[in-house]
Amino acid sequence: MYRLILILFAIFTLITTVYAQPPIGWINAYMSNNINGFSDIYPPAAGGYVMCGKTQANNVAGDNSAEMWAVRIDNDGNEIWNRTFGLNDEWDTGWSIIEVDEGGFLAGGSSGDYPGDNQIAAWRITEEGEQLWFRTYGLGTCYAIIELKSGEYLLTGKRNRTGFLICINGEGEPLWARDFEHEGRSGKFVAMRETLGGVVLAGSISQPYVGWSVKASIENEGNVIWDRTYDNFIAQSYNSIVSGHNGGFVLGGTMNIPAGPWIERQSDYLAVKISNEGDPLWNRCYNFGDGEATEVCRSIERLPVDGYVLVGHVAGFNGAGVTRITSNGVVRWQGEYSDITDADGNRIGQIQDLTSVIVGQDQSLISSGWGLYIGEAANYGMVLKLEPEILAPLVFEWSPEDTILTVLPGDSIQFTVNAIDQQDDEMNYLWFMGEDTLSINNTTRFVHFEELGDYDVVCQVSDGEFTTEITWHITVRDWYIDMFQPESTEITIRRGSWIDFTHQVRAIEDLEFEYQWDHFGRGGNFEFEGEDSIRYNFDLSGDHIIRAWITNDEERQTIEWDVNVHSIIWWWWPHELVMSAPVDTTMVFEVFPFNEESDSLDYSWFLNDEILESDSSFIEILFSETGQYVITAYAEEGIEIDTIRWAVNVLERSFTADEMGFADVPTSVTLYPPTPNPCNSQAQIEFYVPETNDVRIAIFDQNGRLVTGLDKGKLPAGCHKIMLETKGLSTGLYLLQLTAGTDRQLQKIIVIK
Repeated sequence: MYRLILILFAIFTLITTVYAQPPIGWINAYMSNNINGFSDIYPPAAGGYVMCGKTQANNVAGDNSAEMWAVRIDNDGNEIWNRTFGLNDEWDTGWSIIEVDEGGFLAGGSSGDYPGDNQIAAWRITEEGEQLWFRTYGLGTCYAIIELKSGEYLLTGKRNRTGFLICINGEGEPLWARDFEHEGRSGKFVAMRETLGGVVLAGSISQPYVGWSVKASIENEGNVIWDRTYDNFIAQSYNSIVSGHNGGFVLGGTMNIPAGPWIERQSDYLAVKISNEGDPLWNRCYNFGDGEATEVCRSIERLPVDGYVLVGHVAGFNGAGVTRITSNGVVRWQGEYSDITDADGNRIGQIQDLTSVIVGQDQSLISSGWGLYIGEAANYGMVLKLEPEILAPLVFEWSPEDTILTVLPGDSIQFTVNAIDQQDDEMNYLWFMGEDTLSINNTTRFVHFEELGDYDVVCQVSDGEFTTEITWHITVRDWYIDMFQPESTEITIRRGSWIDFTHQVRAIEDLEFEYQWDHFGRGGNFEFEGEDSIRYNFDLSGDHIIRAWITNDEERQTIEWDVNVHSIIWWWWPHELVMSAPVDTTMVFEVFPFNEESDSLDYSWFLNDEILESDSSFIEILFSETGQYVITAYAEEGIEIDTIRWAVNVLERSFTADEMGFADVPTSVTLYPPTPNPCNSQAQIEFYVPETNDVRIAIFDQNGRLVTGLDKGKLPAGCHKIMLETKGLSTGLYLLQLTAGTDRQLQKIIVIK
């Protein structure tokens, strides 16, 4: 039986390494003329998607006219409007489209004669698809366009032999322009990202092709901050750029291997991670197993939780390919998409190329590109939706909740795990400790600990395809500290207060202990007598440390309390004294005195060395410029004075207009500080969940008692804002807890009546 369990376990772990390719949600085709295609797709804030590209009547020799084409659809792919823009007998193409803060859209591309004399072009479009204005900016092509946080727009691409950057205002009028070249070689930029201190451009230089990236200053009208090329492959080019998980950027493109005596020309997908300074961190190539086929990556997108997705063309099967990688560049799954069939399984069309990809509101992948109707021999613009990835089982409850435990020899612990499968598949539970299998398919397991040492109890939950596990680390000792008071080891009190400190040891029989208590901080460092408890009077303000030592033979354990003693202030907000904030943020700073009814309290505030016009217990400050700031609050009562200082580092915002939200999207459940804080009757609660989950908001008092709660039910991935009523709460400090699945986040909230 033991051998059989080991075999089953080997199969169990093997299955967990397989990742499923997500199924197709829908494929929709859109047409305006006989030859159509999309170059870019963007998700407007109101929902749905908008695409741009080009459309032309036919492909007859001598007919060199095309129109810039834009289509808006809803979340299910249903067409809302379909518009063309262009001049007669011109070749107009849209390469990039974004939603703008003023409403509507801005598209960048080219307009002019084909194949030469193209003009850099931009179209301003209303939400209903009507053209507001059209501008050109000299010879060249715009491949990417973004909106800056300041309200201007940047266009990048290629003109003549150089990459360029053009800044325009809301009316399309140019404000400044800059050309870039690398050591006199021809180059172009195809993508860009706004970042701290400027914009990062990605593309390639030719003769031979080498990946190229430049960081340029926006404030100094495009001055180069750094210039990097990446030539560790024979030839490569970048077509897309996204912010990297854990900082930096990830470039998506193509690695080319030219033909030689033993090989034919081939190319593979390429992803390169670079630092914020442009230095390469890792690079990976990906192919679809088609030998010497041409595989071209057109676009890369960052996923909210982990990793990236690359899309493009795969000539090996004359279709499109999708590669999903982790944050370290390891392939999670690959999908090939070519034939399109009707309800009866008949082949009616073919996906030829995927040119752009984004993440949908339900965490699906939405990709646009080109397709072909077989029977009608017509090209069409197409959008492909891939359903969200199949997710691992979700552990929503476990016991003991504390996963690091200490017990005595002879103790037993009941372990419990409850999980749900997010695809409603049947689940298997496997329990083991070290190399010993404890049980299979039980949600509860009793474990008896006899010998001293460290043990890991693991429960793996599998649906046959994915595995989630939880691990408890148990230390078996002859004795350990079982309880101590106060439970919080960081305490703020008023001068003159008494505190009782105590601890309790759990041990096997016949053990003797020695106790020692020490004080460090203002008033001197000294030792005082006490057994398992003492009482101490803090009659001096400042920082104090109370340390308890428990010794048995040569083994010693300790508990340490940090006590901050104030004469006037018992609490301050924000309680974190070192913070970062984006520029143009307004922050409220406040101090809370022990005796709010005192008539002799005076307050003064300083920003760096400048006194501020406020004599109240709080102040509101707008940080309109980047830099380092020190905010100081003085509270005086008679001859007593308390001081609180905050250090605030104000940074540029990391918002980029070619991606919804901020460039640095959280990768886990995040609860932001409530506003306003302090509050009176209600507060706005903002939080982020990386995947669909059940969400609950709860408020606890300082004793840990639940005072109010709000179940929001199942919420989709993304940022959410709710208003929380606090008018029924009395004045005081409370803890705000967000629970999303098994994740919990805490923030402090202060209610003032």
